[in-house]
Amino acid sequence: MSKSSGKRSNKLLRPPGRLLRQIGFGLLLTAAVPASGAEAAKPLNRSISPSRQFVVYAADSRIRLRLTTQTDDAAALWRDWTGLKKEWQTPIILSLADSAKGRPRTGIRTSLSEADGGTSKIQVEVLDPARASASDLMAEIFRALALEASYRDHPPKSGKSYRLAPDWMVEGLAEEMRTRADGVPSRVIEGLLNAPKKPSVMDLLRGRPPTIPLERDLYRMLSLAFLRTLSQLPEGRTGIRQLISLIPETELTPEQILKAFPSLQFDLGNLDKEWTLTLAKISSGSRMDLLGFEATGNEVLQIFTIRAPENPKKPDAPRLTGTQALSEIARSSSGGQTLQQLSTRLLQLETRAHPIYQPLIAEYRTLIAQLIRKPKANIRKRLEKNDELFSLITSRSKEITDHLNWFEINKLQAPDTDFLEAVRAEPILPMDDDQPRSAISTALDRFEQTGW
Repeated sequence: MSKSSGKRSNKLLRPPGRLLRQIGFGLLLTAAVPASGAEAAKPLNRSISPSRQFVVYAADSRIRLRLTTQTDDAAALWRDWTGLKKEWQTPIILSLADSAKGRPRTGIRTSLSEADGGTSKIQVEVLDPARASASDLMAEIFRALALEASYRDHPPKSGKSYRLAPDWMVEGLAEEMRTRADGVPSRVIEGLLNAPKKPSVMDLLRGRPPTIPLERDLYRMLSLAFLRTLSQLPEGRTGIRQLISLIPETELTPEQILKAFPSLQFDLGNLDKEWTLTLAKISSGSRMDLLGFEATGNEVLQIFTIRAPENPKKPDAPRLTGTQALSEIARSSSGGQTLQQLSTRLLQLETRAHPIYQPLIAEYRTLIAQLIRKPKANIRKRLEKNDELFSLITSRSKEITDHLNWFEINKLQAPDTDFLEAVRAEPILPMDDDQPRSAISTALDRFEQTGW
């Protein structure tokens, strides 16, 4: 796997002038000497993608065909995420080795070199196929796309260092591409729900991709949630393009991200909050459909099906249940972990709850967070007020649901034919001439007689 990250710098590779002349002379000799029939018919192990941005070298033609399609799909996703409309300037060469030569340090390597005529060339080399998975390769493809975009208008000079995109950016894009095709794996959702501690955006931005498969999957999902968070902010693609333009100059630190997205008010806590909400939506998986009145209320009641631990000093005392048990749980030895799990479940429910319940669920989360920080905090009044409001809304929503169900059952499915036949059977009574007539009726009769 590549060790590329925003911190890594590499030197541009440029062959010396004498070597260039020797290569040119050799090419001239090759062109002058006629090749044999077998050599002329020998196929090139090379394929060019339909966009002509990628050149794939591999011995297997089926692999080349698949990769030329996938690389163009990755480029389309890259343009969609960044909003870049300008055409690419530097081609990307993808080279797959048949087998590892020696013991390479990494399975894949992405590099930028200077080609003939002062142009640049980006190359993704699969050095050890046994150590390079499909997701690893797609991450390096996105790293190459970021490298091309960031140095498109300002190519580095020979011998100068260059920076690569950070891991969270390329791993998140590779996961976005995979989830669009296959969806979110259930094992990843379970890993997010059962994580021993709440993930932090700082850990993501400063950490490196793990090597353990499940942890690597979780890292990619966290990165995907962060990418979606940035794209959903008011600055959207404008802020994303600004980050890409900063890659050649500096490491993309949290401070740089906050500057590119002023809507976060330069507060890392706001970024962490937005990221956590996006992560909760992903963790909900296919259960993201909004719930109705009754379903949301039942979910809240299910979450608070809890009981306070037994009091050793008063073993015969009744144990509190429901929300009233929160304070007792907070003071127990495992209270922090239990409350954290409740907070996570409430956060996941809030993203798909009926809108009328969302403020109440957010208040429950706030009170639980206060107990996690201060187990002895007095939240009794706020909790009772929230419980009372929850009961009122639940009762009212039940009445609304019952009325809608009654209306659905009793509404007319077809016209009442008996009533219509009775109306048609009624005789038309003649109008009494002695009945007083209004001025409007008299005028209408006159219009009718005159042919109007």
